[in-house]
Amino acid sequence: TPTISGGPAFCVSGTLDAGVYSSYHWGNSATTETITVNSSSTYDVTVTNANSCTGTASQAVTINSNPSPTISGGPTFCGSGTLDAGSFSSYNWGNSSTTETISVSSSSTYYVTVTNGNGCTGTASKVITVNPLPTVAATSNSPVCVGSTLNLYDVSSGTVYAWSGPNSFVSHSADTSILNVPSLASGTYTVTATNTGTGCTNTASTSVTVNSLPTAGITGTATGCASVSLTATGGTSYAWSGGNSIATALNTFTSSGTYYVTVTNVNACTATTSQAVTVNTNPSPTISGGPTFCGSGTLDAGSFSSYHWGNGSTGETLNVNSSNTYNVTVTNGSGCTGTASKVVTVNPLPTVSASSNSPVCVGSILNLLDNVQIIPTFSWSGPNSFTSHSEDTSLLNVSALAAGTYTITVTN
Repeated sequence: TPTISGGPAFCVSGTLDAGVYSSYHWGNSATTETITVNSSSTYDVTVTNANSCTGTASQAVTINSNPSPTISGGPTFCGSGTLDAGSFSSYNWGNSSTTETISVSSSSTYYVTVTNGNGCTGTASKVITVNPLPTVAATSNSPVCVGSTLNLYDVSSGTVYAWSGPNSFVSHSADTSILNVPSLASGTYTVTATNTGTGCTNTASTSVTVNSLPTAGITGTATGCASVSLTATGGTSYAWSGGNSIATALNTFTSSGTYYVTVTNVNACTATTSQAVTVNTNPSPTISGGPTFCGSGTLDAGSFSSYHWGNGSTGETLNVNSSNTYNVTVTNGSGCTGTASKVVTVNPLPTVSASSNSPVCVGSILNLLDNVQIIPTFSWSGPNSFTSHSEDTSLLNVSALAAGTYTITVTN
């Protein structure tokens, strides 16, 4: 009772064995214990034992094809790449990897043996060239201020360069290690280096910060008398120029002109603004009149737009009748003020009265009489051809000359 061993499935070909007997007869006329089969079919054998008795056995055989894998990917990579053996049940790469794909980073011949669902195997190989990536590094002079120049630096072994960046940045190609472009926006700027011989590229990026400018301002009244004080705003430090350089926010000016201030913020960004300044001169009044009056007098502050005397008077002149220090504040056409003062002495008038023995007759004696409380200097005057007389007595006898007014002047 023979049994055929082997099968029932083979990959490409296989061997069937009818067991140990005296003789064999296969359906394909083979007369050996074993036969090689390479096609799917049912195989029959008749065996004869030592007693010349016979028995028959059969075996259905399936012949499966070996897979024919193809490695995809390559044959040239830049830096590294991936090889794919296709979809099978299992894999065995020459480097012992057992996955469908492997990453390669060096030039070599790569082999893979795959097994399909029938357990049949196939092998593939591929020659791979891995070209090195160009070396590249990127830096910048970040942070920069709006409106300044952004310097993009690269260090690379590539032969072609291409810079790109955010927003409206236009791609630039340069063979130098520094690319000066107007600063546009904060973001990441990238340089791509290419080796023209291999076509391999590599990139490097640098982060750029573009800081905004301060809003420079100047506060304060730009027109003043004698001096003008202005305050700069919008920053953390300040630098004035234009005739009165100073490094503080507050600045005082004593002459007219246009003054500039540069404002710097916490990011060291600057902005400049200016202000036209008008400095008017304060008047320097002088009080005329005096300093000594007899009985009363008039003080004059000069010609200005307005006046304010210490007693509240607002005229240019002031009548005084007592000794005192008199003060006046004047205002000119620019609204600027000045002050003057004057010490004034007002002496009292001497006390005097005059009389005569009038009426008198022509040719008689005219007696002119005075009544003075102190001993002063006297001086008499009268009409027509009367000659002035000075006397120290209270009675002056003169020839009568003419009717009229006779006056005595007494001086202390």
